[in-house]
Amino acid sequence: REEEEQQKEKEEKQIIEAPKKGETPEVVKPAPGYTGETVNGVREGKGKLVLENGDIYEGSWKNGRKSGHGIYLFADSIKYNGNWNEDSMDGDGSLMFPDKSQYYGDICKGKITGYGTFVYSDGAVYEGYWKEGKWHGEGKFKLKDGRQLHALFVEHQVVKILKEEESTDDGQNDAD
Repeated sequence: REEEEQQKEKEEKQIIEAPKKGETPEVVKPAPGYTGETVNGVREGKGKLVLENGDIYEGSWKNGRKSGHGIYLFADSIKYNGNWNEDSMDGDGSLMFPDKSQYYGDICKGKITGYGTFVYSDGAVYEGYWKEGKWHGEGKFKLKDGRQLHALFVEHQVVKILKEEESTDDGQNDAD
């Protein structure tokens, strides 16, 4: 408990000072380590882990592994918010990417697999089935200009077009 309080105090003292003219500010990263609940020295319950590479996980632990709900911020600024099982992203979750693209839906053993929606940074949207990060099964791809493609996909490739729609002159989509 005392170690937790010392770590928290250390983090609170890490203040970014205003840079002098011509200097860039120093970015202070949290110190690596674990703060949170344990049982017999094993992570159990709620806690926060900061890794040497800059990744941060905050959430539930079971038997020393990420399990239940948690938020993982990768050092490259990708953020996962969702369910974990045995240290793997698994279940319902969302991913936010540095380019502002987003995924919401099923994740299985760390891969986008199942049903979900991906909103691309250019405004295009794919909603449908995925297999290991690729469009796979029935899905709809909507472009920013309103055009839509309802198709069957295998490994990110169209294998059968079920319905294709062009945007109308007034910018509204045709009815399904």
